[in-house]
Amino acid sequence: MHARPPTQNNTASLKVAKHLLAFIILIALWGLWLSYFADTEDESNHLVFAMTSHKLRDAVQLSHAEWLRKARADTIELSSGHQASLTTQVKMTKAGWPEIPGNSSEACHQLWQALLAKPAKLLTIQAKIQYKDGAQCHFKFGSQIIIYQQQTGIVDTISLEDKQE
Repeated sequence: MHARPPTQNNTASLKVAKHLLAFIILIALWGLWLSYFADTEDESNHLVFAMTSHKLRDAVQLSHAEWLRKARADTIELSSGHQASLTTQVKMTKAGWPEIPGNSSEACHQLWQALLAKPAKLLTIQAKIQYKDGAQCHFKFGSQIIIYQQQTGIVDTISLEDKQE
């Protein structure tokens, strides 16, 4: 009883089946990796959003403290933390909060730059900036918004995802 050697057709079919199986496994692993990557990116953006909103809140409070230290000056000077040689002039309201230098989205962008000395951007999301009546700046990052209110100095956050649930 002799075992017959595999024919060329059987060998070729076996190779095709192996390559097809390897390709299917590769596609499945790639899909799994992409789903984890999207989750990680979202979590990272949420974390950076929280950190950025705290930095803006801290910058507003620091401006108010500097205003008090400068005997309620109309304008204060802030220096960038990482480049102390770079200073920015910030006009203050009578109540001692950073003043939005106009009634436009561009004015809100200028205020952001003056307070944080960095672009209005998270890891992968560029801010959509709006000036709202009542002297408010809205910095929208995807479904999350940072709101600065000039009259009170309050920096607040809103998540549109929470409102949809």
